[in-house]
Amino acid sequence: MSGASGSIALVDVIGADLSDGVREFLAEACAENTTRSYRSALRYWASWYEARFNQAFRLPIGEAVVTQFVLDHVVRSRAGQIACDLPGAVDAALVLAGVKAKPGPLKLSTVLHRVAVLSTAHRLKKLPSPCELPAVRLVLASARRATVKRGERPRKKKAIEAQELRSMLSTCDSSLIGIRDRAVLCFGFSSGGRRRSEIASADMRDLRRLTNGDLRISAIVTARFGRS
Repeated sequence: MSGASGSIALVDVIGADLSDGVREFLAEACAENTTRSYRSALRYWASWYEARFNQAFRLPIGEAVVTQFVLDHVVRSRAGQIACDLPGAVDAALVLAGVKAKPGPLKLSTVLHRVAVLSTAHRLKKLPSPCELPAVRLVLASARRATVKRGERPRKKKAIEAQELRSMLSTCDSSLIGIRDRAVLCFGFSSGGRRRSEIASADMRDLRRLTNGDLRISAIVTARFGRS
């Protein structure tokens, strides 16, 4: 396994077709944790691809490869036993390379994150994402259903309560950034506890003022968010 796969990062994957300024902007714009998780995911993709197919990892990646990635890492029932397709030699190589903590399948949430990162890398390079193709979407949906059927459910974080919200609001000052942070926190809390991605995609045009002065999120946003 080559050393190149060990240092791969998001800007390395997309950088060849972008100016230095754009690459620097992307690197700076991402939060440190986001950058770290993207780098880890792409390093794993590169290591797995090289060990599995004995080829260097380059975009674009085909639909069949992404499907195989899912089959390699998500367990399923096979002849009454729980198993996945990852060959033992490949699994051992990934552990030896330091990109995998221990042998065996990955959590479904980890697989979904790594597929999402790969999709982002394709979009930033202006390539069609194989992760959006029917075969990949079908196998991911089947993996989710099978995982739930076995009784494995994602761990949900406890939602904040009013006192915790007040504590966070007290840290916001009167600067433009502080006012913005207060607005984001209040919007997320008062609209039912939205995900970060939902809050980021909201728009002032989605708000409707009622006769009593209250604001309501429009039905279009409710449908987009998938909540009532």
